[in-house]
Amino acid sequence: MGNEHKVLTRPAWLLALLGLVLVGAGAALWHQHQHDQAQTAAADQARRLANSLAGELGQRVNHHREQLEQLAGRPDSPAPTFDQPLTPTPWRDNTRQLRVPDGHPGEERLSFTLRELLHNLRERGEVVVSSKGGEQPALLMARTTPGGAMILEHDLRPWLRSLDQRLPQGSALTLSQGDLTLIRRGQTGRASATASARGGPFNLTLAVPPTPPSWQSLLLPAGISAALILLVIYAVFARLARRQPAPAASAVRRPDSAPARPAAPAASSLPPAPEPEPETPSEPEPGPAPPQALFGPDGIRATDDAPLDGTALEQLGRAIGSEAGAAGQHTLFVVCTGEADAKQALIDGLMASGRQVVDLGEAPPAVLHYATEVLESQSGVCLTDDGDQRALDVVINGELLHGDRLLRLRERLLARNLDEGSGEREQRDLNDRYLNAVADDIILARPMSVAVQGTGATAGLAPRLLGELGCKVVAVEGTDEGALARTVGEQNLNLGLAFDAGGGLSLVASDGRLIAADRLLMLLARDLLERNPGADVLFNMTDNQALADLIRKQGGRPVMDDGGPARLRARMKELAVPLAGEANGHIFFADRWYGFSDALYAAARLLEVLSLQAGNSAEAFAPYTDTF
Repeated sequence: MGNEHKVLTRPAWLLALLGLVLVGAGAALWHQHQHDQAQTAAADQARRLANSLAGELGQRVNHHREQLEQLAGRPDSPAPTFDQPLTPTPWRDNTRQLRVPDGHPGEERLSFTLRELLHNLRERGEVVVSSKGGEQPALLMARTTPGGAMILEHDLRPWLRSLDQRLPQGSALTLSQGDLTLIRRGQTGRASATASARGGPFNLTLAVPPTPPSWQSLLLPAGISAALILLVIYAVFARLARRQPAPAASAVRRPDSAPARPAAPAASSLPPAPEPEPETPSEPEPGPAPPQALFGPDGIRATDDAPLDGTALEQLGRAIGSEAGAAGQHTLFVVCTGEADAKQALIDGLMASGRQVVDLGEAPPAVLHYATEVLESQSGVCLTDDGDQRALDVVINGELLHGDRLLRLRERLLARNLDEGSGEREQRDLNDRYLNAVADDIILARPMSVAVQGTGATAGLAPRLLGELGCKVVAVEGTDEGALARTVGEQNLNLGLAFDAGGGLSLVASDGRLIAADRLLMLLARDLLERNPGADVLFNMTDNQALADLIRKQGGRPVMDDGGPARLRARMKELAVPLAGEANGHIFFADRWYGFSDALYAAARLLEVLSLQAGNSAEAFAPYTDTF
């Protein structure tokens, strides 16, 4: 037996190891085969489900088209008289109707979506099918009736709720009509199988993740194979061992001799003393996750009940740094307008996640976005504090986070899914480069005179930029718009500009009147479409029919979205829109600029337009007064 043991401890075990490697390779091939089958099965499942759901949607469209035809010829719901408001009937079977007489004064107060539907109906003269997304997605249909039109609205939320029970776990669904995305549920994974189908005027895209093959399915065949290989090797080498002669004894012990003492083992053969395991430093436990109330649809915003204090900023810094690291971004820019302690807490959290921080100092939010467009990293954070509300905007890999992407930061904190490290901090000033880039893009046809008011870094840089453009600049203290209007009137200035800390822009014309954001966008859209005929203009001013009409008359296409600045920027990239505007004064230019909200660039671009006109700014805005 000792001889057998010697033989088996050398080549036998090497061959056994080789056998195990072969078993592992076979198991890996089997696993890949199962993965390919799972991918094929997911593609088939996505195709079947997409066709089935699109078929259901098409049936709904046809059913409600027939329902609309029947209702249009019945007097069950008489049209309101001109002194009655336009109100739909109560919901019944998730459907309601609205009759709109021609020329009814209440039509102007309908939502943008309904006015757009009526406009298309009158142009085509046939049944028009449309939809609306947001929190109350619905299928919309309109048909002409004697003296007016009838609109049928079908609530899609019950149908969407039923999908939660029918769709595979981890799947994603997108419902769109033309270039407009109406509904997006779930996140599409990299390995997901995708299929699209059409239901009526809608396009439905479904992404289904493949079921990963289970390693447990390999245990039985791999175990049996390994056992058989080991048994064969053992049997072969045991047979070879029995055929070899026994070795001669080195010495014959006499019967009367004393038993030999066992030799002491050599020092080299003694097993080494176990070394003490190094102590693993305990990782610091992150604090509690900030309250969910901080995470708004467009950014992280402090509230009365949920302050964005130092503790929250440090924790958010760790989560943001970890999220950036997962996206392959290891350097983050930081822009801050506010208290130094808050900025330090944020930077401490970013460096604790191992990220390198480039501190751009006190600068407008636009400087952060400019940095992510022209410098070495596409990620950063902007902390603003106008004394009223502290806010945090996060850009990761060129995307301004909003909605569910923001909530993932909180989920990281709750799951303790945080990177650990020790990052470094670098100071850099980008303000001069940013101002030079804006000034190089703008050419004024004549000198302009401007009053400037506001708080934060944007208002602080405005006089430098406008002076570089050759403007006469008058600074107005405080935030009272009345003081700005009086200054413009008393000093006979061309324009008054008011900048808020969050990046919004407000205007006062030469006659001292406040110019709303929609009127500003109308003037900019007209100038843009004269040079870019057929371009899209994106906006979230849902009650502005005059804006949509102006864009159409200029040969463009109005694109409406009900989101805030972050969502508008995402939609702008998605649709390649050159100009977008938001009700709070955020203006986005992708024409000659980078597509982010930039109040300074928008103000300079407006001055360029006004400098080309002979009259004053009040005359330039006069055609755009009837906005609602």
